[in-house]
Amino acid sequence: MKEMLGLYFFNIFHPFQIQRQLRIERESHKPQLSLIQEGESVPSATAEERWSLSFIEFLSISWLFVIAHAMFELIGLNWGVHVSEQLFDGEMANFFLSSFVKMSRVHSLMGVLFEVVFFPLSLWIYAKFWEMLITFFAQLFKVDDSSASIKQVINQSFAGHVMLLIPLIGPMIRHAAGLVYLYAGMRENLGMSKMQASMVVLSPVVLFLFLGLIMFISVGMFVMNLVYL
Repeated sequence: MKEMLGLYFFNIFHPFQIQRQLRIERESHKPQLSLIQEGESVPSATAEERWSLSFIEFLSISWLFVIAHAMFELIGLNWGVHVSEQLFDGEMANFFLSSFVKMSRVHSLMGVLFEVVFFPLSLWIYAKFWEMLITFFAQLFKVDDSSASIKQVINQSFAGHVMLLIPLIGPMIRHAAGLVYLYAGMRENLGMSKMQASMVVLSPVVLFLFLGLIMFISVGMFVMNLVYL
C-alpha cells in the first residue's frame, strides 16, 4: 500500500517524466522480447509495474479522495445550516428556513451517496470514453495505438482526484488536472505532437457542441412544424 501511494503521488507531480519513461522502456524492450526463445521466462517486473499503477489500483486510491471530498461537502452543508440559523430570526423565517434546510440536506445527501457509491462505474465509463476517443485519433495520426499504452495514459489521469482535497474549487481543478495528465500521456507515451494532443483534449468540447447544435436544430424544426400545422 505504501508503494502504491508513493507511485500515485509520483504520477501527480511528474506526469511527463512517468509517461516518457514508460515509452522508453516499452520501446527498448521490444527487440529483446522478440529474441526470447520458447520456454524462457520473461522478466517479472514490467515497465508498468515499476512506473505506473493498474486501473484497479488507481481507482482504489482515487476512491479514498472522493470519499474525503464527500465528507467535506457534508461538513460544509451542516456548517452552512448552522450559520443560516444564526442569521435569520422570526417564526416565519425559521419555518421557511427549516423547510429549505430539510430539502437541501436530503438532496445533498443523495447526491453525495450517489457520487461515492457509483464512482467506480462512472470512472469506468470515463475510461472507456477516452479509450475510444484516443484510439481513434492515434490511428488517425499514425502514432502508437496499442491498448496497453492508451490505458497507461488514461489511468494516469485518475491521479487528478487528489485535487478533491482542495476546498470549494477542488472538483474544477481535478477536471483540469485530468486533462493535463491526458495531454502529458499522449505527448510523451503515444508520441503525439503538441497540436495533435491538444486536438484530442479539446475534441469532447467540439463533440458536445456539435451534438447540442444538432439537438437545437431538431427541436427548432419540430416546433416550427407544430406551429405551421
